[in-house]
Amino acid sequence: MPEAWALTIGSSSQVVAFIDSGVDWNHSDLAARLRPGWNFLTRTSDTQDRLGHGTATAGAAAAATNNGEGIAGVTWTNPVMPLVVEDGSGKGTLSGVADAIVYAVRKGVRVINASVSMTSLGSSTLQRAIDYAWKNDCIVVAAAGNEADWRPVYQPAAANRVLAVSATTAGDTRANYSNYGDWIDLAAPGDGILTLARGGGLRTVSGTSIAAPVASGVAALVLAVNPRLTAPQLTSILTLTADDLGVPGFDPYFGWGRVNASRAVAAARASLSAAPPAISSVSPTAGALLSGEVALSVTASAAAGIAQVETYLDEHRIGVMTAAPYTMNWNSGAAANGSHALTFRVIDTLGAAVSTQVAVSIRNAEIKDNIAPLVTITSPGTNTTVSQKFTVSVQAQDNVVVSELTLYLDGVVIESVAAASLSAEVNARKLTPGIHILTAKAWDAAGNGANATPVMIYR
Repeated sequence: MPEAWALTIGSSSQVVAFIDSGVDWNHSDLAARLRPGWNFLTRTSDTQDRLGHGTATAGAAAAATNNGEGIAGVTWTNPVMPLVVEDGSGKGTLSGVADAIVYAVRKGVRVINASVSMTSLGSSTLQRAIDYAWKNDCIVVAAAGNEADWRPVYQPAAANRVLAVSATTAGDTRANYSNYGDWIDLAAPGDGILTLARGGGLRTVSGTSIAAPVASGVAALVLAVNPRLTAPQLTSILTLTADDLGVPGFDPYFGWGRVNASRAVAAARASLSAAPPAISSVSPTAGALLSGEVALSVTASAAAGIAQVETYLDEHRIGVMTAAPYTMNWNSGAAANGSHALTFRVIDTLGAAVSTQVAVSIRNAEIKDNIAPLVTITSPGTNTTVSQKFTVSVQAQDNVVVSELTLYLDGVVIESVAAASLSAEVNARKLTPGIHILTAKAWDAAGNGANATPVMIYR
């Protein structure tokens, strides 16, 4: 934080909204930062905190700093807008969260912290509100939840276009209560955090609810440096500059890593003068007729360096390239015959992105297929004891083509590829002692799916 504060202490003109239980308007370390909000339970302007949760989360992000008392907030100057969706017992609704998001966006808010977690299979009303925020370059940062569960039913964190934050300890390990899964985007300190208490003074809090506002505070600092950043650019900066923990790259416990304020703010500053990435050519070109194995390639440049190149068929990602030359082979038999949009997206190391889309047609021989693939976990063998990093290898075969192959550890997606084989590295030191189950599933282009025989391993 001190390195980040050397570049910015926030922006007094950019409000951060906190969807929670309200805030203590009289707390000496917060009162001067507060702006009028709304209570979506009583439909009044009464945003006084009757639970204490909202005061704690707002304090972690925005407690008055360098004032000789209390604690330091991540941002020193950003105002706080309390939006009440939970009562004094912690009860609330997803529709209330959705209403609060729309309200904040209409007030010009660019960062919304939602340290609320509700078990649900999803809400179309909530997703529409989140999409509305995204289109208006406002990001929703949400707590992953504290059930030590992998299921993507904790809302709003598991919704699309939400920055889901898990909690880390002071030793940069996953807090054992933190939810996890392929829906986690980022991690932040959340264990034993000193923050503000309702009624005055301080208290220590642990949970993803306190990790999310740390990330929200960093997002506010990033926007203070470069307010022109779009929601995708802001999200990319936060994830690309995070400190990678766990297995290399993305993992279900830390997402893309633990947020790094200094690196994020430095990247935002560099983005002010860096030329955006540019795409000079792609292959195939518009109007191409594709069949069988297709070579995809992108020629691009970026002053800040290219972080990765993504390829999409319609809305489904079919590959990620992280090193030049940016080429890959893709089996078009995994897609239906007909017209499709092929998109190439180049992202630089500062989070700026550029895309180009070409219309193509796919024509492969129609094959009646009701035979499912055969999929096998080839290593490790069942009943293997693991203690360090180990590699999981999976092979699949099909009478036509394998369109997708996914590996799971204890029900959590470890890796998914549009190919017939995959290899993934797993860090056993991140596993709890005891029995763990590896499973895999493969699908063919006709939609036939099959599971591998599960492999039991011991930690």
